[in-house]
Amino acid sequence: MITGAATSFTNAGTIIARDSIPAGHYASPVIAIAGGGTIVNSGTISLDGSIGIDGGFGNPATRADVTNSGTIGEIAGGRASVGVRGAGSILNSRTIVTSGLAQRERAAAREILGI
Repeated sequence: MITGAATSFTNAGTIIARDSIPAGHYASPVIAIAGGGTIVNSGTISLDGSIGIDGGFGNPATRADVTNSGTIGEIAGGRASVGVRGAGSILNSRTIVTSGLAQRERAAAREILGI
């Protein structure tokens, strides 16, 4: 799912982002939700070698404001993943757990709460 700077997207269901690139090969990781605007996860984002939310899509001034009241985490036995990358702000009231980084590349971040 890709969002624009003036849009919003809410996941209230289940998204599975599984990267199927064989070990030893390089490609950009699969991203469940990418873009700007407002991204809300009140459901479940399950990851396997992928990124849950990439809020840094495009201009750093228009990075996504991310709210997580759901669960972002790795599939049991899955490869290392990143929960949230490049968001303008993150408001987290539930769970972001990965064996990679829960959150990264926050250079343009305005705030981060709850992680």
